Amino acid sequence: MKYFLIAGEASGDLHGSNLMKGLKKSDPQAAFRFFGGDLMKAEGGLLLKHYREMAFMGAIDVIANIRTIKKNFTLCKNELIAFSPDVLILIDYPGFNLKIAEFAKHNGLKVFYYIFVPIEPSDIDDAAPCFLRWERRCWERRRLAGRADDSA
Repeated sequence: MKYFLIAGEASGDLHGSNLMKGLKKSDPQAAFRFFGGDLMKAEGGLLLKHYREMAFMGAIDVIANIRTIKKNFTLCKNELIAFSPDVLILIDYPGFNLKIAEFAKHNGLKVFYYIFVPIEPSDIDDAAPCFLRWERRCWERRRLAGRADDSA
């Protein structure tokens, strides 16, 4: 299968690389294209954009980099259409990924949203990714509705 992954920060790169390891075990023919980082790159596939070129924090930083952000959206959309993946896996990073999810669903792609959720605030360092059900994180549920086929 062909997988397109988007991780916009270091924690997403870590989870994405672990996910890619698992996918390669169950699907030895897996082909990857992704927005991510060095850990995902080490797993193989084509790194299209490093998360360091995508992470902008705060209104001033976003406004100052609006052209870069628009270019990142355009690159991502064009690569999604060109690669035509069997599945798009979005790893947290909602500011970017929810917009891409909407685009992907509109273009008939299967979309999965992979989210890191600490069980308790004190568990942030020890928490593992978990499969979410729609009843958790209401604000994300409303935004994901109609944009993703499932969330994990």
